[in-house]
Amino acid sequence: MSNHRLLMLFLFLGILPFNSAAQDAPDPKQAELEMSARVWSMTGLELKELISNAQSGDAQAQYWVGIKCEEGQLESMGPKEARTWFLKSAQQGFAPAQRKYGKLVADNNPPEGERWLLRAAEQGDADAEMWLGAAYEQNWFGTVDLQESIKWYHKAAEGQVDAQMLLGNRYGMGHGVEQN
Repeated sequence: MSNHRLLMLFLFLGILPFNSAAQDAPDPKQAELEMSARVWSMTGLELKELISNAQSGDAQAQYWVGIKCEEGQLESMGPKEARTWFLKSAQQGFAPAQRKYGKLVADNNPPEGERWLLRAAEQGDADAEMWLGAAYEQNWFGTVDLQESIKWYHKAAEGQVDAQMLLGNRYGMGHGVEQN
């Protein structure tokens, strides 16, 4: 086979997976799980690059540095720095960081926690929607609001299994909805 034909074959095979992936809508939860696995298996050099990217303002890198800090996985930074990294990322609109930061601050500052969880949920973050449902049901924000809780569980249940279970449980018990 000539070099030209071999090159064309590699180009053709390389384009097919790219076009197929471009047509499929990315699953945010799957992407987050894949990135989590990648971050946890990083070498020291890769971690330095991640930290450098975070320091340069990359919102996703800031979130993952926050995760590593929170778990005590960085020698140069500890769990106290995690909140700062999550906030930097959240302020740039990165929904997983908004969710994480909202959950972190909800105990000490309920209005701020609610605001950040709402920002993530408004971007379609199903985990944030589920946590909002739990927060409104469990009085995280100073009042119990079962209707608001059910509303967020319904939104999250479109793709979040924990919300599906919680919503099914609510219907089974008739908690905030007609028993069914």
